[in-house]
Amino acid sequence: MSLGEKRRLEIAMALIADPQVLLLDEPLAGLSEAEISEILQVIRQHIHKQTIIIVEHKITRIQELAERFTVMNEGEIIADGKYDDVINAPEVRKSYWKIG
Repeated sequence: MSLGEKRRLEIAMALIADPQVLLLDEPLAGLSEAEISEILQVIRQHIHKQTIIIVEHKITRIQELAERFTVMNEGEIIADGKYDDVINAPEVRKSYWKIG
């Protein structure tokens, strides 16, 4: 079983339990682009049915999934809000994008 298949199975098992809140910690890490696409498809199918919190270092991968983004740096929240507002926040540009 590939890493992507294992990850899909883990997410499916979590979704079957029908939790009110599902926390996914780096669900896309180490996956191929094809596997990422498949995982995002599964998440998309459930995103409106329950609250899903996704911890992801590559924010652009999940930008179409979320209504709200919270960016942390060294344990502190440095931005919170809609995608465009968050990626353009000076604190995020400085720490995440290394701009400014």
